[in-house]
Amino acid sequence: MGWKNIFESLAAGNQKEAEADCFALKLKRLVTPLDLGCILLDSFSHKESIRLVSSLGIVYPGVRIETVPYPELAMNLADEAWRDPELLSAIERELDKTHHRELEEMRNLSVEEVRERALSGYRRLCDQNAAGIFVWLLLKDPRPEITGLLKPFLKSVRRYFRRERRKITRIEDFMERLTDGNLTLEDAEEIKRLFGIFSVKLDDMEKLLKQTEKKAGVLSRDNTNLKERVAALSHENGQLAARVGELKKELERRLAETRRLEAAAQKPSRSETVALRHRAKELERELDKKEYALSQSSRTIAGLEQRLQSEESLRRTLGGELEKTRVEIKSLRENRRSLQEDTEKETPLKSKPIPPPKEKGRRLGVFIDAQHLWRSAKQFNRKIDFQKLLGSIVLGRHLVKAVAYVVSVPGVDQEAFFEMLKRKGFEVRSRPLVRGPNGMSKTDGSVGVAADVIHSADTLQLDIVHMVSGDGDFADGLKFLKDKGMRVELSGFSSQTAQHLIQCADDFFALDDAVFQPQI
Repeated sequence: MGWKNIFESLAAGNQKEAEADCFALKLKRLVTPLDLGCILLDSFSHKESIRLVSSLGIVYPGVRIETVPYPELAMNLADEAWRDPELLSAIERELDKTHHRELEEMRNLSVEEVRERALSGYRRLCDQNAAGIFVWLLLKDPRPEITGLLKPFLKSVRRYFRRERRKITRIEDFMERLTDGNLTLEDAEEIKRLFGIFSVKLDDMEKLLKQTEKKAGVLSRDNTNLKERVAALSHENGQLAARVGELKKELERRLAETRRLEAAAQKPSRSETVALRHRAKELERELDKKEYALSQSSRTIAGLEQRLQSEESLRRTLGGELEKTRVEIKSLRENRRSLQEDTEKETPLKSKPIPPPKEKGRRLGVFIDAQHLWRSAKQFNRKIDFQKLLGSIVLGRHLVKAVAYVVSVPGVDQEAFFEMLKRKGFEVRSRPLVRGPNGMSKTDGSVGVAADVIHSADTLQLDIVHMVSGDGDFADGLKFLKDKGMRVELSGFSSQTAQHLIQCADDFFALDDAVFQPQI
């Protein structure tokens, strides 16, 4: 197909064929087979698509056409039409026939009104499954300004559906994380936001359903009134026809009587002749009036029957749209109910503590030797950012408890430091500083800390114990935890951590500048 075919058709006097070839070129220049498939999806129901495919002689060998999925049927038909010009022309005729009212309305709209619908109303058209129909209307409009709106409209529609697909993908990801028990509070808030978007769309669909039902009710009442009026006019028409028949018989009888008198040469009196002629003229006038009334009544009945057929067609169309809207609303309600149940079941509430997951291998406890960590940081003349430190350890796992072991020095106000640790998520456990006989200061030792860590790990049923220290006195405690089947992780500065302590851990994570507070 090309300009050569168009010129040959014009030379042969086939103007309609040339116009069809021109439209096919325009169609293939502006849209893709996928766009044509979307036009068919939005224009025809599944039953109408089956009937169209059957009428065009397309078959699926060994497969009942009713079992072919609706989207696949439309896309296959679009692909076939893209390769076959005659099939494309047939589909063009069917689409024009289906959308003749919309095409007429489009021609009556100004360019600015069409631009407003294309650039600002594309979301509503997409939500109503009418974007494909609007693409067809733009294609069929002969005005070049309207044709120029097609590409921006398609770009907006594709961008809109990509955003919708990303939302659906995110919800599917959230659902998978719900199943795995990994849903966070931020994820729950995002689900509620998306759920609100779907609720708004559901409300819009329900409003559209009510409007459609109201319109269908009005059409049904109008349809009933038209049927009653047609029945009354038909009855009146029958009476008129019977009266016309009677008048014709009376006229024929009078004419026969007149001819009989003339044939018998019985010349009537002047008064009788005038009376007969006058009566005959009255009968002719009355007959003309009744025949005119009969013809007017017949035209009225024909017009009402045509209007009744149009209303019936519109009612069937609205019925199909109504059923489609009900199905979509039912689907949206089911999705909303399912999402709401899962969200209410799995989302942590602010008024209740977050329940720990039951799966093995997820429960984490973090224990920090703050005294050793402080001494190590002092070697670098820096301060530790405990929030960054805790975040680098947790890494998305389920933190059951974080404990910071500190030393309380008599006469020194450490309350601000302890409060800071609590704000960062730590439970503070203090050890007293004791002076020895020789005047040297000492704490109650690493043994007490190790015993507390072992007790906490057993009580909290931890699966992972993460120790932040470099003191080699903790080696026996870490070995004991490993023997009980727990995973032991160790963090510390490489230069300040005992080598045999590193060997006792399953994994060692060397601390670096990332855990320090920024230098001022």
